Amino acid sequence: MMSDMERHEWLLRENEIEKLQNLRIELLEKMLKDNETHQYDASIERINRQWSKKQVKREEFVKTNRLHYLRGMKTIFSLFIYFFLIKPFELYFENEHKSKQNMFKMILYEIIQNMNHQLMVH
Repeated sequence: MMSDMERHEWLLRENEIEKLQNLRIELLEKMLKDNETHQYDASIERINRQWSKKQVKREEFVKTNRLHYLRGMKTIFSLFIYFFLIKPFELYFENEHKSKQNMFKMILYEIIQNMNHQLMVH
């Protein structure tokens, strides 16, 4: 009879130990899962911060390049107007028709100013 009671006690103890072990395993699994989730969230946040910094740098780069491009286009346009429109007409009107020459220059300078304004707006 004692041996049956002892066996029964041992079985109860083994069951309790097994339940405690299962609880420990579940707790460890939960902790590991929480740790993985935390690491994943931290990685996502770090990647997003780095991406944001890169985007800001890219936008600054595009902005400065656009300004350089617009300045270059303005210079090229001004040179084109001068050498292909103003200079030939200055040579043509050199001795006569000074009033027409001045009127033509005023019109061209107005066109250049409008183009410069449009380049700066965009």
